[in-house]
Amino acid sequence: MKKVVLSTILGTSLLIGVAGAQNAGAATEAGYTRGKLFKGRVAYQVEKGENLWLQRKYDEAADAFRKEMKRHPRNLDATAGLGMSLVMQYKLDGADEQFDRVLDKQPDNAIAHTGKAFVALNRIQSSSKTLIDKKSELLTTAETEARAAIDADPAFPQAHYALGCAYKEQDKLGEAYEKFKEAINLDPTYSDAYSQIAMIDLLKNRPVEAANNARRAIENNTANSTAHYALGESLVQQGSIDAALKELNTALYLNRNSAPVHISLGKAYEAQGNADAALKNYERAALIKPEMKEAYEKMVNLHLALGQQYESQNNTVGALKEYRQASLIDPHHPEPYMHMAALRENRGDMELAIAELRSGAEINRESPELQQRIGEASLKVDKTDDAIKAFERALTLRPQDPALVDGLSRAFYVKATKETSGSFLASNEYESAKISLEKAIKLNPNNLRLRLASAKLRALSGEDVDLASIGTPTNDAERIAYAEALLAQNKFAESQQEMDKVIQNTQDPVQVAAVGDLALMIKDLDTASRAYKKASELGQQDRARRGMTGVLKARKEVTRQLNLGQDLAKRNQLASAVDTFRLATSGNPRLAEARWGLAQSEEKLSSKSPEGLRDAATQYRAYLALSPELPEKTARKINKRIEKIETKALKLDKRVNIASAQ
Repeated sequence: MKKVVLSTILGTSLLIGVAGAQNAGAATEAGYTRGKLFKGRVAYQVEKGENLWLQRKYDEAADAFRKEMKRHPRNLDATAGLGMSLVMQYKLDGADEQFDRVLDKQPDNAIAHTGKAFVALNRIQSSSKTLIDKKSELLTTAETEARAAIDADPAFPQAHYALGCAYKEQDKLGEAYEKFKEAINLDPTYSDAYSQIAMIDLLKNRPVEAANNARRAIENNTANSTAHYALGESLVQQGSIDAALKELNTALYLNRNSAPVHISLGKAYEAQGNADAALKNYERAALIKPEMKEAYEKMVNLHLALGQQYESQNNTVGALKEYRQASLIDPHHPEPYMHMAALRENRGDMELAIAELRSGAEINRESPELQQRIGEASLKVDKTDDAIKAFERALTLRPQDPALVDGLSRAFYVKATKETSGSFLASNEYESAKISLEKAIKLNPNNLRLRLASAKLRALSGEDVDLASIGTPTNDAERIAYAEALLAQNKFAESQQEMDKVIQNTQDPVQVAAVGDLALMIKDLDTASRAYKKASELGQQDRARRGMTGVLKARKEVTRQLNLGQDLAKRNQLASAVDTFRLATSGNPRLAEARWGLAQSEEKLSSKSPEGLRDAATQYRAYLALSPELPEKTARKINKRIEKIETKALKLDKRVNIASAQ
């Protein structure tokens, strides 16, 4: 929310018969009164709109300005006031239209130029890719309009503030700081200028100074949400978590749809050890600003921390679940794949460990860490060709890393000692080995192991290499990871196809049982049953029996939850029904009845919640995906129902946005 000190367009109101408009210079000479929008005397409705505007009741202020415009269409004070009211509600096209009307009559009007600067600055806040791509152009527009406003009225604080905002968005923090200071010099009660200086202090890692400036902003305007946010964030950085939460919750009350506030709340809750509350706030931030990378980074890091905590408690299932969730939130983050691979390796599932790493490397093609881990894991299962390939790829991404050079040299040495004399030397790979090792020795001339490896390679000769023998890891484990991602997206048929391929291709009873264990962990009970059945047929009866006991126990619990949820729904205890059905769907994502019950209950319970309605629509879609045999007429009715729900959610969103802007 921005405080605006508007210079008058007319020296006195049209109501008292003063004809003609003063220029901006004359208006400046008259001076302005702090805490007022307009200079001089104004019409009654303009004064009323001014008072409402100062109370941040922008919708009511706009109505007052419109009434004056209806009575006196040429009253440019009212036109400018309407524009400022609209821009504060993010009704940017309407605001722009009003400012253009003013500038058409007075090209040097400081208010209109400042307003157009804020229109451009507010457009930058949009999640629209079109506007994001035009950020540079919009910032240029904002800077140009702000400068025009200053030229028209150098004593107009809001013009300096607008220029400071444009500088800040361009990372010109020093220049922005000076413009905010200049705005304060013109109006020492300018709350928003103080809060923006506090934001710059935060960016420059000055939390104490940020807190001081934020407090000054709050002293001048307790409804300044940015000031409460800046104070809360500075307190988080200083470790005063309880005080920070108080300020951040105040900021959230004043501005419900603030992604940065949710990020700071997440950090505060995380510092208290409240992971659920932290994740909820990070998720909310991502919903508000889907392009906000920090929200995803925070969620990933928290899931990683939770996974490590579960690992320390020997809770492999919990750890794997957290790491998998982290990989789904940000598939381009390498750490979740490396943690999952480590878990697989600790359980003796080296093929699955390599598959986890390759799954990540397929997405993160520029990650040397993943390639290094693939090389190390491949060596442990004697897949030297794969190890060499991985280390070479890693070295192209990070050529100065001695650890990668060591890994590559070890792979060359192991390969050379395991093959017959000369077979390795006769291949093109040998030339690549020599070049790589020569580079390695230049980087590490004192590394005895590298020089020894090179010497041993040169000592071997005479044998051809069969390039066709260079193998690649099986894709079955990769299919498991892919199937899990599909299942998380409610793509049940595609997920089942991938898991069926894995079970069909896997003939090792231990590995088949491991597939069953994995499926049981992700609650894919149908796949787990098929895998354990095949494991039993292949000789792993005891392990298969243990696995099937787990499946039956899970099915029994899910059935209990389903029956309880249906009973609660019949009694119209919708909140409890939603919670119970959700437990059932998490216990067996493929249970269509639970999806249907959850969809119906949530639709009724969340009739005024756009988030709840969207989730209900998602559950209806999941039900359709799980019910391919539904009559076409029934499926069509459900699809129409989904469209109706989503339309209602969209309308509710618009109401929430309007309410939050007020």
